[in-house]
Amino acid sequence: MNFNKLFQKIEAGYPFGISIMLLGIAFATDLPNFGNDRKDIVSGTLSFGAIILGFLATSKTILIGFKDNSSYAKLKETGYAAILGCYLATAIYSSLALCVLLLLMYFCTSYIFDRFYVFLVSMTLLSFVRVLRAQIAILKI
Repeated sequence: MNFNKLFQKIEAGYPFGISIMLLGIAFATDLPNFGNDRKDIVSGTLSFGAIILGFLATSKTILIGFKDNSSYAKLKETGYAAILGCYLATAIYSSLALCVLLLLMYFCTSYIFDRFYVFLVSMTLLSFVRVLRAQIAILKI
């Protein structure tokens, strides 16, 4: 296996893998502990998640607009257009799931929601970074 294929496998799986590890740590250590600032943290994170979701939806729209571009043709030839679409979908779905979880957490207090908060925040951030890296690489083409 060459390094390029290994890097692609790592890049494809690291948001989920790291998020699962953090979820395990959250269950093992009873973290996070929001204390009295629970509503503030949840509402702030909800705003952040909604902003990320809007950015990703805009990115998806821009990518659709690139379909007639020569750079997009290169991406399609190499198969990276499908990979980028998968990365975008993962980031959009994880940020949407984060927003739904945060709405539940705003009205319900449950330790299980707190644990999955760790998973979805890390999954959203890592997926978002992965999409940003891919889009920056496209701009360099």
